[in-house]
Amino acid sequence: MDNIGDANKDFKYGCAAWGDDAPTKCNDYLTDRASEVGVEPVVMRFGGLEYILCAAVHFRDGLKREHQPKNIESGIVVCGRRHHNALMTLFEFAKEPKGEKVKQGFLTNTDRFVTRKEAAQIAYKCGQITKEQNTLFSEDLW
Repeated sequence: MDNIGDANKDFKYGCAAWGDDAPTKCNDYLTDRASEVGVEPVVMRFGGLEYILCAAVHFRDGLKREHQPKNIESGIVVCGRRHHNALMTLFEFAKEPKGEKVKQGFLTNTDRFVTRKEAAQIAYKCGQITKEQNTLFSEDLW
């Protein structure tokens, strides 16, 4: 197998056969495969690599809120299918969400808000995109 995308396909089709030990075996398998293809594994709830869940925008208004991604200390993160969906939701509820206070990015399955640049690296490493690129757009994923 040449890349993590192949390892991901193997994982999807192979884990079901492992039965009750599947979570442990899958995590071990993905850790081994990540090493083989030169990717740093991220241990998570479901055993696998970090991947992109959805488009998101972070409105940095300085207010502390609960239930935000674990790396967000203040402000609010709004998610959507595409960035414009998240922005439109934000515009409905926030006062003056514009300029430097709004940052576009993505939410990952490890509950992190990441920039478009970091998202591109994550998506490539886990096989969501097939070519390396500097910036990720939701259209690259779905």
